[in-house]
Amino acid sequence: METTSIIANRNMEQSGRKITHSDKILQALRKIREGNFERIAYFAGLTESQVWKRLSELETAGMIRKTGKTAVLSSGDRGVIWQVVEVPSKTIQQNLFQ
Repeated sequence: METTSIIANRNMEQSGRKITHSDKILQALRKIREGNFERIAYFAGLTESQVWKRLSELETAGMIRKTGKTAVLSSGDRGVIWQVVEVPSKTIQQNLFQ
């Protein structure tokens, strides 16, 4: 059985839409459930810089949120843990048919 992220990725490729860094970040977060920018970068196949630059944009867009937790980064500092904001399917259906 395929996961929704794999199906979504295939649909984007078939439609000819370019997969953006933000798309890769969201796919990685859906896969790992939550993580700091270093972990997200690893699973997204992006550099840490490519990820942390987009996290605030995704947060502003309401697509991700801070969990309230932190974790130790490779630098020894503590970093924010992020997660995807899942939109209930009923809300998606309402938005599609408005």
